Amino acid sequence: MFMIFYRNILGLAGLALCVFVMICNSSQNVYAMDNEPKEFRGMNWTMNIKELSDMHLIASEGDNKFFEKKNDVLNIGDARASKIVYGFYKDSFYSLFIYYDGLVNFSKFKNIYIERYGEAFQPNEYVNRFSWDGNDVDILLTYDDILKNGRIVYFYKPTLSIIEHDEKENAQKGAADL
Repeated sequence: MFMIFYRNILGLAGLALCVFVMICNSSQNVYAMDNEPKEFRGMNWTMNIKELSDMHLIASEGDNKFFEKKNDVLNIGDARASKIVYGFYKDSFYSLFIYYDGLVNFSKFKNIYIERYGEAFQPNEYVNRFSWDGNDVDILLTYDDILKNGRIVYFYKPTLSIIEHDEKENAQKGAADL
């Protein structure tokens, strides 16, 4: 069970990153975010995991580690998350995954995020996928009508640039081994 969840978290991170980059590149700051978040519930972007004593490791691969917070508050306004996962790269906080169930929660989260961050970019009016593009942080809100669940994903862009650089460097090293 843990391995399935582990693969889903890491696979989701990669998939969400790819989708996120495509969506944000296509929006070209037309829907720039109001009130860009500098932190999430007191955790500043790039905060070191070693500064946090209440985190429980749930998955890791290479320099990526994913944690849940012990006794985390799952309510955001009147919406309720089923799980909140905090992502760290080289022990630095850079991503956040908020999972939720049900259309009612989706509607509540969508309203909360629009109220907080302004109008969202929706690339296809028939797909429940909304994004907010900030200078340093991007947010993606999705809902799957078939599975009846969704997620909200935050990415801290300066760390994404470091990840992209590191991956390119690793690929070049690997290519040299051929």
